[in-house]
Amino acid sequence: MSLAWSNSSLAQDPVITLQLPEASLCIGQKYLASFTSNVNSEAYLVHISDQNGSFTSSLTVAAATGFIGRQSGTIEVIIPDNVVSGGNYRLRAVAAVSNFLTMPGRPSSPVTVRSAPPVQIIIASGSNIICPGQAVVLQAMTRATDVTWSNGATGPTITVTNPGNYAAQTQGEGCARTSNNIEISSGLFSQGINITVNGALALCEGKSVEMSVPLAAGLTYQWRRNGQNVGIVNSNSLRVQQLPGEYDVVISSPCGSITTPKLLVSLKAIVPPPTVNRTEITRCGPGTLNLVASGGVEGNYRWFDDDFNQLASGGSRFTTPSISRSGNVYVALEEFGCLSQRIRIGVQVNPATMQADAGPDVSVIQGEQVQMEAKGQLLANNAIVATANTESGFRYQWTPSNGLSNPTLANPLASPLETITYTVTVRDANGCEARDEVTVTVRHELKVPNGFSPNADGINDTWEIGNMDTQPDAQVTVFDRWGHQVFASVGYQQPWDGTFQSRTLPQDVYFYVITYQNGRARLKGQLNIIR
Repeated sequence: MSLAWSNSSLAQDPVITLQLPEASLCIGQKYLASFTSNVNSEAYLVHISDQNGSFTSSLTVAAATGFIGRQSGTIEVIIPDNVVSGGNYRLRAVAAVSNFLTMPGRPSSPVTVRSAPPVQIIIASGSNIICPGQAVVLQAMTRATDVTWSNGATGPTITVTNPGNYAAQTQGEGCARTSNNIEISSGLFSQGINITVNGALALCEGKSVEMSVPLAAGLTYQWRRNGQNVGIVNSNSLRVQQLPGEYDVVISSPCGSITTPKLLVSLKAIVPPPTVNRTEITRCGPGTLNLVASGGVEGNYRWFDDDFNQLASGGSRFTTPSISRSGNVYVALEEFGCLSQRIRIGVQVNPATMQADAGPDVSVIQGEQVQMEAKGQLLANNAIVATANTESGFRYQWTPSNGLSNPTLANPLASPLETITYTVTVRDANGCEARDEVTVTVRHELKVPNGFSPNADGINDTWEIGNMDTQPDAQVTVFDRWGHQVFASVGYQQPWDGTFQSRTLPQDVYFYVITYQNGRARLKGQLNIIR
């Protein structure tokens, strides 16, 4: 049986073909249908019509995804229980091309839907939890006279004395229907149930330990500490905090009860906290702090940020990461796996009161020197109260130090080998600091060849000017012997190939002018085109 759909308005008519193994289908039975399609769809559906063959209120009987890049595959089709057997049904395939576009296939020829009588099983007497010597009666609710149970028994009712999963099946019209499943559990349990512990039974101050036993239907739980009931009623878990003692749990079922072996919970000694010489610190602007604590053994100190994330462990001295806003740092001692009380150190960060100016960006010819021009300014109430571009009152530090005569001077001489960005840090006596950057662009002398041979042999086909990458503002102009301009560019990203207005220039002598260094330098000369 084939299903197809086409749309002549598309550039390529989509065709979806579905092959079912049978033309007569049983309700509730699985059928593996194969399909082919020329639609690039990730998902496909299969719909079944109503009894009159209309898809106005159709049902989905199959859905599958993961077909991008595939033009064939299989889909598992199941006729649901709410389809009435008999009638003039049809099937069609639908390609879900996107969230807003679907492509349904052409309805199939009529399909016969058959069904065995539906069946549902219930517990007629007893409980789904049984003890030794007890029984449960299961009943099949169906109009069928032929009922087969999953344990091999037949008839409308069975008596169950063993735990397990039970279902019933009916036959009719060449089909089978399977009921719901009922699980019958044993009220007995293992005598070897032990308490599982998540954490240490020896508790540190403020810590807890989670204890639990397996959870099972039909069981009740009662936790005890030193023989007295504790915890939430009928919970299979218990959290213990700051209450040492012997813990067990009584587990009960309709068939009896057992008590688990006892667990001893103890408390460790309280760890005394460290001391600090300053609990409040004020600093000027962002930066690091050197903190010192005492009262413990070196190696046992733990330092924390404002959110109690550990910053460092080990020594009593700690240099913080750069701090840019007010907050707190905490220190504690750890012994035998327990942490003391955290001691707070408040940090007040005042707004930065220092400005730094590294001077304007500069250019230098390789091998030459340029003097840096850094200065610092001290601010109070947004007004400048002190300015210095020497070492008087301020300290300077340049990084990196490559090519600098002295990285601690305000105005060192710089002679870098390559273009570099320097950062200057200016500090005052109170620890206020600021930073600024300056870029020194190192320009290399140009290397201008006096000729090239644009003959497409792969050698010297363009006029390659050396070190032009260090002169992005260079202006290059070429003239012929009569003074006509045949080439011009600002920068030289694309070397000249000896053409003018897409025409090949003849072999001859030409003249060039190159202006660079922001117009401060100029090169002139002759240029030979050799062919």
